[in-house]
Amino acid sequence: THVADGPCENPDDNLCSCEVGASTLSTPVDLMNHVVNPPSPLDSRISTCGWIFEDLLKKGKRFRPVPRVPLKEATRAIIRFDKDGVPLIIEGLHKESSWPKEDFHPDWLKDNGYKEISVRNVYDWTDKTMIFEDFIEKSRSMPTFASPQEQERLYGKDAKCPGKWAKWLCESQVVPSPLIPDNVDDLLSSRHVETLMCYIGVGDTFTPCHKDLCASSGQNLMCYAEMDGSSFWFMTKGADAPEASKYFHELKQELDHETHVITVEQLANAPFDVYIAEQRLGDLVLVPPRSCHQVVNYGGITIKTSWSRMTLRGLEIAYYHELPIYRRVCRPEIYRVKSTIFQTLIKRRDILLSLKGQAVPAPKTGDKKLISTTKDLLNLFDSVLLEESPTPNRRFPCLQPITSLNHSPDSLVISSTLIDQLTCDFCGADIFQSFFECLSCVNAPNGSKIEHGDGFVICAGCYIEGRSCKCGNMDPMQCRPFQELLAVRNKVADLLSVNKHDLIPSLKDSTSTLATGIFRAACKLQEIRKTRKGEERTCSTIVAGSSHLVPCSWVLNCKKCHRSRCFKHILTSQKLHSADALLIHASDSSHEEHHRHHGSSLQNYDEGSDRFFQTQRMGSKPDFTQQRAHLAEQYHTCKPLNSAFIQAGWYDVHVQLVPTIIEAKDNSTNSSQDSLTPPASPPLSPLTDLDSPLPLQVLPAPVKTTTVANMSPSLKRKRTVLHFVDVPSRMHKVRVSEKLAVTPGGPEPSKSQETFADLQVTSQLLSSDSTTPSVIADNVICERDQEVMQV
Repeated sequence: THVADGPCENPDDNLCSCEVGASTLSTPVDLMNHVVNPPSPLDSRISTCGWIFEDLLKKGKRFRPVPRVPLKEATRAIIRFDKDGVPLIIEGLHKESSWPKEDFHPDWLKDNGYKEISVRNVYDWTDKTMIFEDFIEKSRSMPTFASPQEQERLYGKDAKCPGKWAKWLCESQVVPSPLIPDNVDDLLSSRHVETLMCYIGVGDTFTPCHKDLCASSGQNLMCYAEMDGSSFWFMTKGADAPEASKYFHELKQELDHETHVITVEQLANAPFDVYIAEQRLGDLVLVPPRSCHQVVNYGGITIKTSWSRMTLRGLEIAYYHELPIYRRVCRPEIYRVKSTIFQTLIKRRDILLSLKGQAVPAPKTGDKKLISTTKDLLNLFDSVLLEESPTPNRRFPCLQPITSLNHSPDSLVISSTLIDQLTCDFCGADIFQSFFECLSCVNAPNGSKIEHGDGFVICAGCYIEGRSCKCGNMDPMQCRPFQELLAVRNKVADLLSVNKHDLIPSLKDSTSTLATGIFRAACKLQEIRKTRKGEERTCSTIVAGSSHLVPCSWVLNCKKCHRSRCFKHILTSQKLHSADALLIHASDSSHEEHHRHHGSSLQNYDEGSDRFFQTQRMGSKPDFTQQRAHLAEQYHTCKPLNSAFIQAGWYDVHVQLVPTIIEAKDNSTNSSQDSLTPPASPPLSPLTDLDSPLPLQVLPAPVKTTTVANMSPSLKRKRTVLHFVDVPSRMHKVRVSEKLAVTPGGPEPSKSQETFADLQVTSQLLSSDSTTPSVIADNVICERDQEVMQV
């Protein structure tokens, strides 16, 4: 896309949607970042009036029925499901003699389960808590189908599953053993992640199209239905996730933001197969990893219970393909994929140690599977080490001091179990090992000292793309000594190396294969930011008249052609991500290799495209250089976690500011973000589109709100974060709200003081090292432990 000269398809962002070649795309850096309002949810309503399953299948050429199998044939079908990634329904569970019909009734829940329940209005996605009995009565009084004038239709979602239900699921032997919650093969069970939830809704309530978290496999059982209640499912194969994401971009939507309720007509035009099912009582729906699916309830009240499981295959798909997308769009990770890989590897190490001395060259069938899957797990962990590896001979501060390496490798106690969970303050990714931290952009509670781990944290993947805290002065950190990770990895490799033919070499931090890691590239960027602070350089593009000044940390110079290019234009002209460009640039002081890539990288990208897209579909290990460039080009819109004190990166075209918790007029707390999914419909940001061609207008004064940062909970991280965003942009005018501080115990502001001022803010292009914000939105102080503070 490029800036449109005349009328454009989307007046909200003034970007033309026509196709242009890489050589003609010349959008200057100062036009690439926009602060925009999140999409409005008000048009997101859907009606099942007239829906008949057989008729729906006829509406699209690529519509397919979800395969169904009776419970007695489930074993083979589950194996095929795990292999092919095609949705499946196991039917007839309610016909089993042990089916607890009375326990699944709303009356039982009222007396033994829920007193209150969190419900969501599907029209504006506001949440509130209701007395459970009132919610059931209100749902039963609703018309069967939604009307255009209707303002509220409530859906009870993500409710905790009653213990008696969970026990029946695990012990009744009705649900096939590979699918039961927390089974021995479920890698999430060791992480103590709560995935077992209940969903209660009447007809025309729904969930937007989405994928389950981190390529987990989903199970959804309809336990109860009244008045012919059912649920329509629209699903894709897991392998079609890349195509679905691309199709959502054509619809001007982001799939992983979970904000779009896709219509039947849009699905009928989709360039991939869409599987449709009508789930009825006793149907167990199996959702493949990465399957894009949307559920619409029909008729009377239905109650479903749902849970997730994580297989080794799911972990591979999550690490290789889901987490990189999550980082670009800022979808919280939740399941801690890298930590799960590591903890699973430690368990496998302990099992292999127990087998030590047995006849490993001729193991039992079960041991053969253990060895095979452990090798796969080790290969996956090697990719994690590549990403997290520090620069050799450079010492980094660690949150956990080295304590365990004095022990033998067989009894190594990993200090990671003592480290509180950290999450990236920009994208929400779990911080497993390497990160960047600023101790200046936070306020300590009660004037206490800010310690490492309590500061503003950015993951290496965000940092290498130009994202940072406001001041830009961030230091590289490690959670634990990197040698601890290598010690575990190498011990497992030794246990698996049963003979010369199966020999798995050890890794050291100086191993050449670790030299292309993300953290190492990010450290090189950090060195440039530190040593060239305040300096500028001209980005010289191949298009006449598009040269522009940028901070030195945004560009790479070439001694051979005497040109410098910013990272955005390196991506568009060479198809090379900043991480790879920095590593190549630093590998040779003469810049011979860097100069050679001016032409060869684009050719390599084109030649590797088919192979990369195949790994995307299969969920296998991709070419990381190809993947980084592809994702930076395809995923432009992000929702920084809590809109905390950040600078956007050079690949972030649209930045959506998302307040998390709103205190409504009736003093009930409405949260736009539930425990498992990103907020479907946040309130509108007080910022306008910075480059909108429309006349600037004073924004309507909102209801008085209190905004609280909703970071991932941590016992360690108790600090405040200033709540605004700094986005590099060209000179512009923007209307912002004028908010006055309320002194505790002091007088309330007058009405005139509370009104929005018609302010004009002129923002210069700022370097990442600047200390002056260009745009301030909601200058709110947010307490890390979620104590509401007064503005």
